[in-house]
Amino acid sequence: MSNSGNGNITGNRNRLILISVTAFLLSLLVASNLGADTVQLRNGSTVYGRILHQDQSSLRIHTGDRILNISKKRILRVEYNALREPPEKEPVGREEDVTGIKNEEEIRRLLNRKNQDSTDDSAAEVESDSSQNPNNSDNSDKDRQMENSETNENANRTTEKKEEDDIASDQHDSSQEPGQERKEKEKEDEDEIERNSHIKNSEEENKDPGNSQRVGRMDILWRSALIPGWGQWYAGDTWKGMGFTVLFAGAAYGVYETNRLYISQAAELESADNPFSFQNTLLADQGFIPGYPSLSQLADPAYFYTYDQSYSGQRATLENRYDSVRAASAFLVLIYIWNLADAYFFTELPSERSAMAGETEKDSAFFISAVAPGGNPSRYRLRPRKRIAPSAMPTEWSLGWSMNTNW
Repeated sequence: MSNSGNGNITGNRNRLILISVTAFLLSLLVASNLGADTVQLRNGSTVYGRILHQDQSSLRIHTGDRILNISKKRILRVEYNALREPPEKEPVGREEDVTGIKNEEEIRRLLNRKNQDSTDDSAAEVESDSSQNPNNSDNSDKDRQMENSETNENANRTTEKKEEDDIASDQHDSSQEPGQERKEKEKEDEDEIERNSHIKNSEEENKDPGNSQRVGRMDILWRSALIPGWGQWYAGDTWKGMGFTVLFAGAAYGVYETNRLYISQAAELESADNPFSFQNTLLADQGFIPGYPSLSQLADPAYFYTYDQSYSGQRATLENRYDSVRAASAFLVLIYIWNLADAYFFTELPSERSAMAGETEKDSAFFISAVAPGGNPSRYRLRPRKRIAPSAMPTEWSLGWSMNTNW
């Protein structure tokens, strides 16, 4: 009985643990689905949805019926599980409609007051006339009723005409508003690009006064001929200039080192009593160096072959050193010619580079605005990208859990 009781207690405990773990996981799942992730962009727009994946360069978010891949350079702030709904866009003409309604009510109130005053005046006149002439009372009543009906008709006609004019003007403004806004934005973008290009050109001229003058092909060529890479560096292509300078310096060192090894090998062969050198052969023929073969002995092929075997290895090494010197010299000349050709034909002038940069900046750039009209995040529209100065762009990412990271 005790064993069965312990087994029941253990089973109940396991069931309780399982139920508590399941409830905890369900609560986490429900809590995670209560709020949506919010991504605030630098241009002021906001994207609502569920973040699927992110890394150091981009962020992927699911919004409605599509998935967006947003670069983190465009993101200002990311909030996770933000308990908020997309803001609904207020109607543009709400205040105008209210103002129009108030004006119409005032006009009607004034007309009614005027009608009432005129009615009171006419009633007073009728009473006075009736007191003087009772026979004319019926005619005055009819005239008063006709005047009141005409006044009411005129007031209603004026009000209807004003309403029709307001509706027509609203439709006309709504039809012309998108085109005018687009033209104004394009004009603002062009003015900003032109202003930034002027500022950039002035900064470049202030940094390097020498480049403000005209740089020609011959200026680049003679500098590269004097020092390889100097012409490219003078034209503004710093990395290419440094590359040619380093390559030419390395090739020159290769020529120096191979020539040194060749001279050292020649001196070593000379010091080994080489009988085939001109000086040793002349002295041996005159009998000043005993033990050396004479010219008549060396003329015998068999004797020459036997005597030459001890020096053949050193002469082969000397010939290899000479071939290395020739190859290093050819490589040096090739780099020098390549440097001159690049300086004259392929290096861009500063004027050409600035003109190309200006044309590139004038191209209009568009991107997706995540908040569509009406606050529906599943609809998107394209609008021109507003350029922000680098000094005005924030350098930190502010995330949802008060965690700041520098990218």
